[in-house]
Amino acid sequence: ANPFEDDQLILADIDWLAESPKRSNQAIAAGWDLLIVDEAHHLKWNAQNPSDKYKLVDALGQAAHALLLLTATPEQVGLENHFARLRLLDHSRFSDFEAFKTETENYKPVAALCRKLLLNESLTDDELGQFPVSESLLGQAENEIGNNGQLSGATREKLIRELADRHGTGRVLFRNTRKTISGFPKRLAKLSSLQPGQAENGPALCQAEFESDIGIAEEEFQPDYSDDPRIKWLADLLREFESDKFLLICRTRQKTAAIEESLRSQLNIKSAVFHEELSLVQRDRNAAWFADDDGARLLVCSEIGSEGRNFQFCRHLILFDLPLNPELIEQRIGRLDRIGQKHDILIHVPTVKNSKQERLAKWQHLGLNTFEESIPGGQALMTQYRDQLLKAIEAKSSNMTLLIKDTSKSRKALKLKLEEGKDQLIEINSHSTEVSTELIEKIRESEKSAELESLMLRLFDLFGLGVDDAGRQTYRLTNTERLPVNLPGHRGGTVVVTFDRELAVIRDDQVYLSWDHPIVTGCIEQMLGSHEGTTSFVIWDSDGNPTLLLEMVFVLECLAPAKLHADRFLPPTPVRVVLNHQGKPALGEDGRFVTFPDTMQPGPTHVIAEIAQVRDLISPMSKAAEKLANGQIEKMKALAKETMTNSLTAEVARLESLAKLNENVREDEIESLKTEQAALATCLEQSRSRIDSLRLIWKGSKNRLQELANS
Repeated sequence: ANPFEDDQLILADIDWLAESPKRSNQAIAAGWDLLIVDEAHHLKWNAQNPSDKYKLVDALGQAAHALLLLTATPEQVGLENHFARLRLLDHSRFSDFEAFKTETENYKPVAALCRKLLLNESLTDDELGQFPVSESLLGQAENEIGNNGQLSGATREKLIRELADRHGTGRVLFRNTRKTISGFPKRLAKLSSLQPGQAENGPALCQAEFESDIGIAEEEFQPDYSDDPRIKWLADLLREFESDKFLLICRTRQKTAAIEESLRSQLNIKSAVFHEELSLVQRDRNAAWFADDDGARLLVCSEIGSEGRNFQFCRHLILFDLPLNPELIEQRIGRLDRIGQKHDILIHVPTVKNSKQERLAKWQHLGLNTFEESIPGGQALMTQYRDQLLKAIEAKSSNMTLLIKDTSKSRKALKLKLEEGKDQLIEINSHSTEVSTELIEKIRESEKSAELESLMLRLFDLFGLGVDDAGRQTYRLTNTERLPVNLPGHRGGTVVVTFDRELAVIRDDQVYLSWDHPIVTGCIEQMLGSHEGTTSFVIWDSDGNPTLLLEMVFVLECLAPAKLHADRFLPPTPVRVVLNHQGKPALGEDGRFVTFPDTMQPGPTHVIAEIAQVRDLISPMSKAAEKLANGQIEKMKALAKETMTNSLTAEVARLESLAKLNENVREDEIESLKTEQAALATCLEQSRSRIDSLRLIWKGSKNRLQELANS
């Protein structure tokens, strides 16, 4: 049996998969709608010898309908590996690295035109003629400049979007930067130069540690911090900010143990460790204890703590050692430098005075500005200056001053180059303020509602789970084995869930429940899949002549392959109708089907069989309801087909137009979209409805109903 076919959602460790040919083959054979790879910059590649992990992702990506690669540092290991990740997305589009490098150099003229549009600068006729856009849009722009002397905002936006769409990697690569996303804190570097310790072996230990940190050591470094001045400095810092929390990151597990042990001799403090030899459950517990207000004040992490964890409730980061790779430092800082951080981040870098670590720290701070600014391409600068840096570190300060000056100059030039070239095109195509603002408002409006929380508490009760309050909109669930979904990492039958997004962002140990979470969708599907509650008889106690009403809910469904995503145009849609005993629509004052009061009471179902007038009316009423619903259903199907046709026809036309200017738009891509359109048209036409539920309502006196039953 293939274990990957047991669940719809699978979370797997790529190291575990890559080391097991059996599991790898099973995962590939299972077939997937979507493959997501986090921290994708770890996929190492070269044309002659790609890594096992890279080959595994390539095979899985080919078998999946869609592939999504996630990374905050896409060029951490160089442009060639960045190209390799793009190759995973599209083998045909990204087949030659040299051609890709040439292509990236050609973005600058197009980006310069984009910049003039973004800055709302005036354009000459000659400049406008250089725009590689559609003739219709170019003609519209020429008319506006001729008549008004400037472009309208709408035309300017269309020009920007069309330029970005037709050039570069913007159709497969999306990048959000700090310029387009608000809410990030300031970063303040605090470099501390410490007097060396008194131990005779201090310099030798310092040298050995430095060589280990930058990856040139021949032997594994064995840390001994009993006389290290950084430990006393750390104890003093913790005393100075006695109510603050601190995250300390170092390179290895051995260092975390040595730091914690040495600190105990200086200070009595609640601390925790976080490293790769701890189980996932223990790491979660330690991270949760660090997040608690009354928990650990200091979390000592190995390099594993620099990825995938969020600690934005903490504002102090201690870089106990420094790698050469500036993007690895960016990963460390990213644990605190996140949206939701309410304070400026203090980045503490302790080094021994006149040591090699200190010279490296100064170069990274004054040359690269690594600690206070996130700059794409930092690895490129490291590659450029690596040999000079290592020589300058050995030769001490005389060469270092000049190197820092040269590096700073190159960094500014690189930053300008990236702004002028491909990065700007990617960012333009990655972010639309109009679209994102509308989406954010919808999400916020949805989260203001207590509807989901109320529904899930009722469902948890229905499934027999224990529910205890654990804070605002937060609950501890027990007996979770009764849930219709598996919960990795919560095998003890207990899990803490929250409906508060802000809380979930800073608490990795708490599960954030949204409408899309598997717990929510699984519970709703199980409830809807049962027959309980699908038919009922109720009494609407009222004066006046008695009336029999029938409420029926149909569901219109498009049964299409998942890869077509037919729910874009026709999601499962309920159709509600209400009729009276004469087979006519029962309408309220607003012209819609009547709504019922919450005061209705369950009725005795046996009277339906006992009262002939009621029993005989059910069949003709249900047929009339079905006929009435079908009228609405046909209109819905027609609207869905029209929406789909308009949307995909426009997209086909856009790609056909793009293909004339951008050789990367292939004919098979256009044909695939046309095939999808034809398949969707067929599936939408064949959409069918089913009866989901019905309710019979006696509107009248209870006594009158009883009299009919007794007669």
